[in-house]
Amino acid sequence: MPAAKQLCYYRSYFNYSMIFITFNTISELACFLAGLIFLFKDKDPAWRLLIWYLLLTCIVEVAGIYIRTSLHVSNIPLYNLSVIPECFATSYFFYSLYKAYHPKIKWLIIWLSIFLIMYFTELVYNCLRYVGCICIGKPLLLLPKTKRRAF
Repeated sequence: MPAAKQLCYYRSYFNYSMIFITFNTISELACFLAGLIFLFKDKDPAWRLLIWYLLLTCIVEVAGIYIRTSLHVSNIPLYNLSVIPECFATSYFFYSLYKAYHPKIKWLIIWLSIFLIMYFTELVYNCLRYVGCICIGKPLLLLPKTKRRAF
C-alpha cells in the first residue's frame, strides 16, 4: 500500500474511533468509574443500584452514538427505552433518601404507576397517530395506516 493511502487509512480509522469519545461519554464514564470505586462496598442497595444505572447510562450513550453514526438509523427508540430504567432508578434512589423522613412506599408505587401510564399512553398515541405502528426500533405491530398529520 502506498504511504499516502496508508496515512489516509490511519486518519480515517482514527477519526472513526474518535466519534465515540465525546464530552458526554467521558463524563459518564468518569462518573461510572467514581461510583464503582467509592460505592462498591456500600451496604445501601440504592447506592449499589446507582452503579448499575451509571453503567447502563454509559452503554446507552455509546450504543446511541454507534446506531446514529455507523448504522445511520435514528437512535430515538433507544433513548425512549432508556427512560424507563432511568425513572425507576431515580425514583428508587429518592425513595431511599427520603424513607427516613417519610417511609411510605405507596407514594413510590403511585408515582411509578402514573409515570408508566403516561409513558405508554404517549408511546401508543404518537406512534399510532404519526407512524401507524407501535415502534421500538423495528415495527413490532403493524396497524392499518391512518391519515398522517404534520407535527
